[in-house]
Parts: sequence; C-alpha cells; structure tokens
Amino acid sequence: RTMGLNSNMSRCIFTGSRGEVCTVEPLLMSRFHVAPLMQNVIVAMATITKVIVVSLRPSPKVLFSHPLRASSSSLPLLAWQFVVIQMPDRTRIVDPVLAFGRQHSLYFYQVTHGLGDALQFLPLRKITTDYLLHNVAWLNPSTMALLDSREQCHVMDVHSQNIIETLDLSNLGLVYASQHFKATATGGNVSKAMAVAGDRACYHSMISFGNQIILLGTKSLQVLTIRTWSERLEQLYASRQLVSCFQLARQMVSGKAMAVVGLPHRKSKRRAQLQQKVEALTLGMLEDWHVGPPVAQASQVVTELVCLLSECGLQSLLLGRVWEVLQDNAAHKGVYLECLEQYILSDTLRSLPPSISQQFLAHYELQEKFEALESCIVRLSVTSLDLHQTMTMCWSRALYDAIIYVYSRGMKDYITPLEELTTVLANALDALQGDEALPPTMVALGNKILVYVSCCLAGRGYPQGDIEQEQMQQVKYEVFKCLSSVHSKNAEDSQRAFPYLRTLLRFDTREFLNVLSLAFEEAEFSTELGLLQRQRLIDILMQVMSEASELFSAVQVCALYTFIARQLLRRGGSGDVTTTTPAPDTNLIDKVVSELCSSKVQSMGEERQTALLELLQEGALQYLPTEALLHSAKQAQFWRVCESVYVSTGQLEEVLGCYVRDPSRLHQALPYLQHAAAYQTLNQLQQQLLQHFKTLVELDAQGLAALLLDTRTLTPIIPALVQSLHPHPSVHYAALKAMFDHRSSSSSKRSSVLTAELQQELVRLMCSLHPQHVLHYLKHAQPYHLETMLQICREFDGLQESEAYLLLQSGRLQEALQIHITLLAVIITKLKELRDDDAANADSAQLLEKFETKVRLLSSTIEGLCRKVPEQSQREELWFPLLDLLLAPPTAKHPAVAAGIGESCGSVVSTMLTQVSPPSILERVLQEQSACQPDHVLKLMQGLVSRYRYERRIYSAMSGAVRAEQLLCVTARRRQARAPVAVVNNTCSICGQRYISSNKSSSGDNKTTAADNDALMLQAYRCGHSYHKSCASSHSKRDSAAVASSITTTENAIKNERIGCIVCNNSPSQISSLLTAAALRKRAVKSRSSDRDTTSLLHVKKTTVAGHAAGGQQDVSAQHGEARGEEKVDSCDVEESEEKEHELTSSQREALSRVYQLGLTGCRVAMLDQLSQRHQQDLRSDHYSDAAFMRYSDGRGRHDQWLSKKFPLRLAPPINAQEYVDL
Repeated sequence: RTMGLNSNMSRCIFTGSRGEVCTVEPLLMSRFHVAPLMQNVIVAMATITKVIVVSLRPSPKVLFSHPLRASSSSLPLLAWQFVVIQMPDRTRIVDPVLAFGRQHSLYFYQVTHGLGDALQFLPLRKITTDYLLHNVAWLNPSTMALLDSREQCHVMDVHSQNIIETLDLSNLGLVYASQHFKATATGGNVSKAMAVAGDRACYHSMISFGNQIILLGTKSLQVLTIRTWSERLEQLYASRQLVSCFQLARQMVSGKAMAVVGLPHRKSKRRAQLQQKVEALTLGMLEDWHVGPPVAQASQVVTELVCLLSECGLQSLLLGRVWEVLQDNAAHKGVYLECLEQYILSDTLRSLPPSISQQFLAHYELQEKFEALESCIVRLSVTSLDLHQTMTMCWSRALYDAIIYVYSRGMKDYITPLEELTTVLANALDALQGDEALPPTMVALGNKILVYVSCCLAGRGYPQGDIEQEQMQQVKYEVFKCLSSVHSKNAEDSQRAFPYLRTLLRFDTREFLNVLSLAFEEAEFSTELGLLQRQRLIDILMQVMSEASELFSAVQVCALYTFIARQLLRRGGSGDVTTTTPAPDTNLIDKVVSELCSSKVQSMGEERQTALLELLQEGALQYLPTEALLHSAKQAQFWRVCESVYVSTGQLEEVLGCYVRDPSRLHQALPYLQHAAAYQTLNQLQQQLLQHFKTLVELDAQGLAALLLDTRTLTPIIPALVQSLHPHPSVHYAALKAMFDHRSSSSSKRSSVLTAELQQELVRLMCSLHPQHVLHYLKHAQPYHLETMLQICREFDGLQESEAYLLLQSGRLQEALQIHITLLAVIITKLKELRDDDAANADSAQLLEKFETKVRLLSSTIEGLCRKVPEQSQREELWFPLLDLLLAPPTAKHPAVAAGIGESCGSVVSTMLTQVSPPSILERVLQEQSACQPDHVLKLMQGLVSRYRYERRIYSAMSGAVRAEQLLCVTARRRQARAPVAVVNNTCSICGQRYISSNKSSSGDNKTTAADNDALMLQAYRCGHSYHKSCASSHSKRDSAAVASSITTTENAIKNERIGCIVCNNSPSQISSLLTAAALRKRAVKSRSSDRDTTSLLHVKKTTVAGHAAGGQQDVSAQHGEARGEEKVDSCDVEESEEKEHELTSSQREALSRVYQLGLTGCRVAMLDQLSQRHQQDLRSDHYSDAAFMRYSDGRGRHDQWLSKKFPLRLAPPINAQEYVDL
C-alpha cells in the first residue's frame, strides 16, 4: 500500500484453468451472530467437478473441498443455512450447514470449530433423489425446497427425508441463464463442459429469503411461503379435511410435525397455544356436527379427535361436550368408548364419569372383550365405577383380578376376596374325579390366589401398586390369620380343619410353600411372636398332610418336608424353630430325614438332597449315627451327602466313589482326583483308582491319561492300574492307547513309566481288537524294538502290511517287497475273477481302487529305496519283480480291470525310466512278450519311445539355452574388460612421484631418455589407483615367493586369492609400509632430480588394453605382453619341481599356454573351445596324463577362478581345469 493513495492487494486463490466456477455462495452472518465465526468471511464455490470452500478473512486459505462426480449435463448446487444441532450431551448449538450436490445427490456438512481456532467440516448426511436436481433452497433450518428438471418444486423435511408437498411450476415459465453460461456474447469463450451443463442453469431464478422462495418466470414473479402452523390447521379445517387436520395437530403436540413455522419451541408455551387452537376447532366441528349431518369418515374423525384431546390434555372437553354430542349415535359412541381404552391402560385417564364408565363396561361386555375390560377396571379409580354393575359382571364373567381390586381398593377388604376365591377353588378341586385335571380357568384362579397371598404378606398391592403404609401390618396379620384359621365362615359340620391351607396345598404344594418361605423372610416373622407363628404354621401343615394323606401324593409330602428342613436352618438349628425349649426335637428331624430319603419319591431329588445337605452342614444331624445316615443317603442316592459324611469322618478313600456313582457329577471325577493328589496319600489314591479305574477310563481315557502322566504323585501307580484291567481287553486297550498318545503329543518327563513291555502289550491288543490301526501306529510310535514288534505282528493274521513296514525299517528290503508283491498278487487274482456283470458292484470298484493304491505305494516305496542304492543291478532287483507281476497274462474277464492293470503297468514303467536304464526295461518287456498280448507290449514300447523323445527334446532345449546365456555373459565380460580406463591421479600410488615434471614441460625440451620412457609406462586400474610399471614390477618381485607358493596351494586357497590392484589387495599394514617407502623414495627423487629436465606432457604412444573383469587392470604399455610372458615363465619355473613326477607332453604345455592366454584377455568362449579340442585330441591319441595335466592346470587357473568369483554367471561355467575338461 502507498500512503495517501487508494490501492488494493490481490491474491489468486483459484484459477479457472482447470474448470470454471459455476456458482458462488457466501455465508451471511447478518441474521445469526455466531460468536466463533463472526471474524471469518467464508465463501463456497462450485465447479463442474468440485466444491471448494475458502476463507477470505482473517487470511485467505482453502478450508474444504469435495469432489462432485455426475453427468456432464448437470450443474453443481450450493446453499447455506444456520441449523440448531443437538449434541450427544443434549445441548444445542447453532452452526452453519452447507448443502451442496449435483444431479441426484445432495450432501450436508456442518461447519464448526475444532481444536483451537481451526474450522472443521463434519459430514451429517447424504440424500439421494429419484429426480434430477436443478436448484435447491432452504426454507427453514429443517426444510428445503428442491427444484427438479420437470420444474416441480418438492418441499422436503431434511431430518426424515420425507416430501411434505410437491408444487408444479411449469406454468411459471422459469428463466434459464443458458446464454450467459454458453457466453454467446463473447463468442462462446467457455469450456465444452460449461456449455453443455449451462442448458438448464437457473441459479438466479430461485432465491430463498427467510421462509420464502422468490421465483423468476418469463410471465410473472412468484413468491412461495410456508404457512404458519395455525394457518395450516385452519386451511385443512376449512377444506373439511378433519382427519388430516387432527393428525397434524397431534404431530405438533408430540413435536413430530414437519415444516412448522410460528410455533414456540418451549413445550409449555407450545402446548398452551395448541390447546386453545384445538379447543376452538373442536367446538366449531361439534356445532357443525350437531346442526348438520355427520361428516364423511366419521369413525376416523372420532378416533383422531379422541386421541387429540387425550394427548392435548383436554379431558374435560373430551368427557363433556364431545360425549354429549356422540352418545346419541351408537356407532360413534362405540368408536368413542374403544378409543378410551389405550389412554386408560397408559394411565392418561384415571377417572371417568359414572355415566361413561357404565356405558364403557356395558359396551365391552357386549363385545365380549373381557381381558381388555378387566385390565381397564384395575386401572380406573373405584369412584368412577358402578360397584353393583361391576361386581355382578365380574362374578359372572370370572374377572377375578377385578374382584380383588374392587374389594381391596374400594372397600379396603383384603380377606373377603381370599375367602371367597379360595372356596371357589376348593369346590373345583372337590369336583375332580380320579386323575382329572383342573380346568384352565381354575388353574388361573389358583395362580392368582397364590400371587395375591404373596403380595399381601409382602406388603404389595394386587394387581399393582403398594398397600398403604398405615394398613400394611394389619393386612399381613389378617391374611396370615385367614390362612391358618380352623374353619371358614358359615362352615358346615363336615368341613375339615384348616380349609384354606388344605386347598392351597392341594392346588400346588411347591409354589404355596415357596410363597410361605418368602413371607417368613419378612421382619414380622423374625420376632419372638413371629417365630411362634411360623412354628404354629409348620405344625398345621404337617397335621393337614398327615390327617388327609389320601389327598396328597408322596411328592407333595416330600416337598413339605423339604420346606421344613429349610425352615430348620433359618435359626441355625432345629431347637429354635420347632419348639420354644432349647432341646432339639429329634423326632421331627428323624421324620424329616426319613421323608427326604424316602425311596417312594423319584422326583425332586436335587431339592431333597440340597435340603438334607444343608441340615448336615449346619450340624442339625449330629446326633444321628453315621452308619444310619449313610445308609439312608445311599438308599436315596444322595451322593453329595455321602461325600460330606466321608470327608467329615476322614474316609477320603470313599470320596471318589461318590463322584463316580453320581451321574450329574461324573464329569467332576478327574478334577477331584487332580485336587486330591495334593493332600491325600499314595495308598488312598491307589485304593480309589483301583476300585473305579475301569469306570474312569470309560468316562474319559484321554483326560485320565494326562492326569496320571502329568501328576507326580500318581505316576508310580500306573503299572498297577494297568494290570487291573487285564480282564477287560477293550478298556485295557483304551487306557494304554490314551497314555501312549499323550506321551507322543506332549513333552512329559515322567513318561518313563511307560516301558517297552507296556508298548508291546498295547500293540498286541491293537492287533487283536483294531488291526486296521496297527500300521499307522507303527509309523508314528517310534522308537520301539523292531524284532519284537515283527514277532507280535506275525502272531496275528491279516497284518502283512505292518510286517512289511517293519521289514523295511530293519533293512530287509527283499522280504518287505516280497510281502507287498504277494498282497498285490492276491488283489490281481481277485480282480481277474470279476465278471463283466459285476462292474456295477461296489465291492469290485473298491477292489480296483485298492489295487491302484497298492501299485502307487509300491512304486513310491521302490523309488525311495533306489535313491539309496547306487548299483544298477540292485535297482533292477527291486523293480523287476513288480514289473513281472504286472506283465503277467491279463486274463481278466472284465475290460475295465484289464485297462486298469495296463495303465498301472505303464505308470510303473514311466517311474522306472528315471532309475533303471531303458535298455534293461526294454529287454525285460521283450522277454515277457510271449506271455503278454501284443497291444499291451505295443503300448509299453510307445511309452518308452515317447519318453525318450521328450527327454531328448528337453535336453536339447536346455543345452541351447545354457550355451546362449553363457555366450551372452562372456561377451558382456569381454566388452567390459576391453573398455578403456581413465587415469584420474597424476601421482604413483606406490612411490608418490608425479608422472609429469613441470620443470621439463617449461623447458620446452621434448627429448626423452630411456629412464623417462620407463617412467611413462603406467599400470592403471578401475578402482582409481595407478602406478609406474617399474614400481609395480619391483613390488611383484618382492612378493614372488608368496605368489609362487599360492600357485601350488589347494583349490580352496586359489579361489580365495585376489588378483588386481596392489593397494586394494594388500592389508592396511602393508599399504602403510608401501606409503612410507613411497614417501622416502619421493624425497630421494626430488633431491636427485633438482637439475634434471622432465617433460610436462604425458604422451602415450601406444595403448594395449588387457585387463580382467574384476580388478580392471590395464597396462598402458606396448611391452605388456612381454611382462605377461615373463610372469608365465616365472610361474612355470616354480612348478618345475612338481612336474618331475608327472611330466606333461609338449603339446599339452602348448595347449594350456594358449588356453590361459585366451583367458587372460577375456576370450572365455575361445578358451572353452581350445580345451574341448585338446581334450578330444588327447582322447584320440590315448596319451592323456591326468595327474600332470591337472597339477599344471590348477596352478594356472587362478585368473579364471577370480574372474568367475568376481562376476558370477547365472549359469556359471566351471572354474577349474578339471571341470573344463569334463565339459
């Protein structure tokens, strides 16, 4: 900016080079002042493919972008709106929401502040329409107007995505800005996508302002406005759409109405305004109804009206004026009364006028809706009911809950319904004959009486609510007194004592006793008076059942004594409950024990045992003799009681028997043993296991084996336990099998107790009981004694395969194969006996499959054995017996069998070709030709020829590939070896002297002496080092002894030797000494050459590139060949002493020299050719000295070995002379 001048600054935040902006929509803060966003200026832009939201203030930056993928004929749409959003913690915030979309999709994103001051765009929802969108506009925070391609405006609720109303705007003639988007005024200077999409552009023809939409048409300008809530109700009422009007009002009351404008958000204010409006509409409708004829759909109108007035809280209007108008019409009255049901059941209507309640009961009785009627009666106030009408109908229709409710709530009488209903139940029980069952209504009555008694004794109301606090104690006392009363009111002389208790005991003894048990837990029965009442009731129950034993079964009597046993435990013993004296009532306890252990009752076993066990654990049975208690418990099969007695008396060896004999706890026997092993003695454990070992093995052999082998205290008794199972072979086998399986599957260190004798016994039992498992066991159960197992297998028939496997393991191959071949011959014999009509037999197919499996097994076995046999004759001895058996005359009567044997023979021959020479196979086949069919032999011959052709083709292809790849690799190496080397250093790496003298170059004397020529002879390497040739020669002479010794070393040492740069191949100490010597020589040279003229130009007249692939050595010298020749001569001189024993011929020496000269120059292919020619010539001349030739070749093969090691081939050629000669 410039002081005093108007200026501006601009920054490019978007360029249209990748697409024009179709629409821009700024976020306006004028209406909603959202504090965090007041400082931001946000603009949303949309192109054909993307929506971009940028912030212009406080700093320009891109806030959000979203791709828009749709048809090219549709334009993007944008719309902002401030929306009230409810958070998960029920707080509400006002945030702007951006709606954007294209074609059929519409996205909603909330703009809010994240961590710090960063703005975040959170996705809310996505809406997909079935019509093409052309424009969108907000009407209010929850309602949008969508304009489609057919010029229809859809008013949609955003939250529910429901369409509220659809308007047709086709007559408006909407204005489209197609000419502007196609830029016809500027010559169409827009993109093709913009021109195509602009055909239906109407961004500025539809503008929203508040809850209004302004539409620009070619004929007129129209404004669409959402009506207020009252206007909507009045419009529906005026058009006589009463059902829709009342439904909309109900939705407004519940807050579910859509597009509501003008109604307060606070519930109290909204409800008040709605009540006024609904009341006015209702009174107006009733006036019209009373004057004129009924409106259409009167039943639906009545239903909606009753629901609306009930939900709106206008009960006075509903039960007053509305009832007065509708009661004259029977149909409308019935609809009205039935609509009241749901609000009575939901406790919205707790009281009705008596006139309405009378009509309500009469209507439901007429409709026979007794269950619904009973549910409504128990929820209405008693003051709303006509008691005479209600009780008369309830007794006649058996509405027992309503009877109890009217008596208890209306008359505060809790005893009369109990007495009367119990009498009804008693009469029904007395009317039964034999095994006749109670009617369902009486069963329901009995259950209701039990629940009613339980609620009264617990202080709860029935069927709902609670008893008033001031009446609770009185109600409990009166109900208990009624139950224990000797006779009922107005009882006859023949009535038995305690009718109410007797009736409830007869109906359901267990449930009634459970009700009493729950009642005895109340505080009233814990006092001294309560204990006396409890004892009195127990005495009455025992008296009732003893006097009328013919009315009660043994199960009911047992349930009573179970209840008494539990009550004896309430006070910690029998003396406090049964009597008021401290002395226990032993007679009662004896009777309880006798009844609980009675053998007459087979049901309720677990409950009776639990009750007796609780008595025993509480010490109530201490006075009983142990033997008598054990006898009674065993007779009733109460094994938990027996266990408790044994543990208390120290008879731990009898405890395991209790687990074994109890079917419900048999699975806990092994866990008990594992626990008992920690504290019981070995004798006790052994005694228990010996007694029940058979049962435990049958229960879980694997778990028992794991327990015995993994528990230190139980391992020593395994032999004795196994010995006890000899009379039971199957159990004996299961135990041994489980033990050895556990040993093989785990790393148990205590499995040494499983001796070889036990293993042999297991195999013997397996051979006898399960011979089909012997072979699999022998394969996976090593180690074992082979001869002993072989002897055991020979004792039983049908174990030839197991015997053959053992013979193979012991190395007796011929015997094993003979057994297999014998078994195969048996199978072939059976196959040849099959007839053509037996082809469909399943046994024949299974036999043929067994034959093929056996042949494959024999082939794989012999093939594996041949890999260990080096001699050809031994391989033939293994294969030919099988081949002879398959080449026998195929006299099979069925063609499928003959074909199967032929195919198997062919597969065997194919496998033999890889291990037996083809001539031998061919000779064997031809020998059997007389016994074989010609076509069979022809197939075998064709197979041999095909195999030969296939292998020859594979060999030729592989040889060609190897030669081609070797040629490529050698050519690449030669090219690399012949590449020039650049001298990057101007000083010798050994002596440190410069190659070019500045004094000589300045003098201008170009004459060079012999010494200068020697100084100009250099050796350069690819590693960057270079030397004077004289320096390298002097260093090589010092190391000649080491070089000569390395020539005569072994092959491994030759392979590890490196040839190349002197500096790189020496150790750090040698390099240090070289550098020191070089420094000393440099000083001496400087002192001697102070008056000597040197040339300043390094002139190389003739360059001969001769290097190797790794070190890259090159001699920049015409005398390089002479140096190589001298080195060769020196090397040969070193080996003269070695060659005295094995003299080489002159031709061999000449051939080797030529070969290694080719190798040094990188001509590997020519070198191989020379070796091959030399080898063929020596073979023809028959004067080939292998030892001398190899000794000399190994000494000369260092360079080639180093070359192959440094640059290995993927199919590497041989690296020494012997391999060259073999190739």
